[in-house]
Order: sequence, then C-alpha cells, then structure tokens
Amino acid sequence: MDKKFYQCRVCGDIHWGVNAPGICPTCQQVNAYEEAEKEKVNGLLANLAGKKLWRCIICNDLHIGKNAPEKCPTCLQINVYVEISEKELRTILEI
Repeated sequence: MDKKFYQCRVCGDIHWGVNAPGICPTCQQVNAYEEAEKEKVNGLLANLAGKKLWRCIICNDLHIGKNAPEKCPTCLQINVYVEISEKELRTILEI
C-alpha cells in the first residue's frame, strides 16, 4: 500500500497516508481532500500559521493541521495521533 499526499481544498491541511480523512479535522468539510504534490509540504512547513504536525502511532500516517484526525484513515484506529517535531516529519518523508 503506497502512501500519497492529500490536501484539503478548503483549509489547506495536508495528510500523508494510504487514504485521506473522510472529514477534515480542522474545517470539518466532508470529502474535501484531493491528491497533492510533495512540494506542497515544504511550502506549508515554511509557514505553518498555527498548524501542528501529527503522526499516527500505529501506521505512521502524517497530518499537518490545527487538529489531528480523530480516526486514522489508514489503520482505522481512534485517537492515535501524537504531535511531532518538524525534524521527525522530515525524516519520515525523507525531505
């Protein structure tokens, strides 16, 4: 299962995983994610504007947003995201 980048077209949150969240944890829009390019992550990291970096402790999905997904869209576990550093995110994504 290959992980891809997805971006919320409403608020700009980015998710890296097998699947995108069904509901954006920041703006609460349903089915608002579309595939995105890896380059968007660097741009967002340069200006987080209150967004945080999150990692699922089960499957290592990543999320950049004010809030973490309640349910991981890849492993389907609830409340498994922890806040991480930019260094950890960059290491996982190899950027």
